[in-house]
Amino acid sequence: FDWYFTYEDVKQMLTPYVKRRDRILVVGCGNSDLSRSMHKDGFADITNLDISRIVIAMMRERHEGMEGLAYVCGDVRLMGDFPDDSFDVVLDKGLMDSLLAGIGADRDVAGMLEEISRVLRPGGYYLEMTYGEPGTRVPLLQRPEYSWTVDHSVLAFSVTHHLYIMKRDLAVKRHARPATTTMNEKKRKAAAERAAALLATALAAYETAPSGAAGGGAGGGGAEEDSDGDESDGDALASGHWSDADLDDEAIPDEALPSVDLTARYARTGGPPESVLHATEVEVADTMRQVDAIVA
Repeated sequence: FDWYFTYEDVKQMLTPYVKRRDRILVVGCGNSDLSRSMHKDGFADITNLDISRIVIAMMRERHEGMEGLAYVCGDVRLMGDFPDDSFDVVLDKGLMDSLLAGIGADRDVAGMLEEISRVLRPGGYYLEMTYGEPGTRVPLLQRPEYSWTVDHSVLAFSVTHHLYIMKRDLAVKRHARPATTTMNEKKRKAAAERAAALLATALAAYETAPSGAAGGGAGGGGAEEDSDGDESDGDALASGHWSDADLDDEAIPDEALPSVDLTARYARTGGPPESVLHATEVEVADTMRQVDAIVA
């Protein structure tokens, strides 16, 4: 998202809050040059997080050998690999804007902000750079559970871009997470593992499919029926017809993931494996949003 702005555009506004010795986390880094430019400017400890494995692999290769510039594949809503109070500064260049454009936006943003608050040290700064005006962003950011203050500035180079400055309280008693949240996280992690398996299966099938393969489950109309004559579990998930009884305390069942012939769907595109991987990651992301809707 360097069409938003470059590091040089915002450097002077970030300087009061970001020091060169700080441990910095950039969430939703994408393929932006923001971190690279900051690293060249003397910031020596920058961790970049993005949910796309393709992007992370590309950025790792591009920045190989640049000590202090790390790229991690992960979900900003579940940053379990990072302990509490891990970072001095968290930078968000358009990630909230992206989440707010999706299904389940309020839930996704709340999950993101809860995790950012957790990994941010007391006295640290969360800096959100966005085109969102205060009337739409402050109600999302200014909540007591995040334990921070909220300030706002218009970015100097553009009246349509904004900087929100959240400073974590110095003395914070963390709220214990309810048991249901912990259980939901376990279910989402189990679903994520199944989504990854779905991705691997689709890619393997695509690579072995005959040229021009078509047809299959993706082309069939209407809901499939299973042995009990009802909608298939995949269709039930997509349509939101699941009840609490369908979820146990261990994991989302395998059949809860949508039953789709991804090979047939993507073989028709004739695209290279990278295109298939990207398209399947979109499928996985949609699946995770559906799982979120169930366990929320």
